[in-house]
Amino acid sequence: MNDNDLENLIRSLKPSPLPGDLKARMSAEPMRPKVTGARRQLFIAAAAAVLVGVITVTTFMRPDRSAETVSSDLESPVSVIKKDSTLLNSRTLAIKEHNGQLWEVSEEEWQDDTLALCSVGPTKLNSTVIRREVVCSPVEFQ
Repeated sequence: MNDNDLENLIRSLKPSPLPGDLKARMSAEPMRPKVTGARRQLFIAAAAAVLVGVITVTTFMRPDRSAETVSSDLESPVSVIKKDSTLLNSRTLAIKEHNGQLWEVSEEEWQDDTLALCSVGPTKLNSTVIRREVVCSPVEFQ
């Protein structure tokens, strides 16, 4: 017996009729739970708690107005950002030909240095990141 015969036999099967008690239960109108006074009070209490939480969070997250007036009297803060990138290493991965032009695919390793200065504080932040990039460049013969 192959798979097609088996599928045809399965498709030819018909479902049996539902039992009478199940038909009666399914034909009846579904019961909807009634909202009692306790549930309604619980919902109102939960909504009030959420409202109090939102008001509390917005009150504490709002910036202090007195600090704004003091800082507006002083000079505005000055920020300086200096970025430098240094090529650390380069290695050739492949040389490919595309439309009669030779291209070199290489991996480059760069060191990015960032220096940020801000007069509020005063604050100094120095950051160094090593990144790798795959670069395609045309090969030119001299």
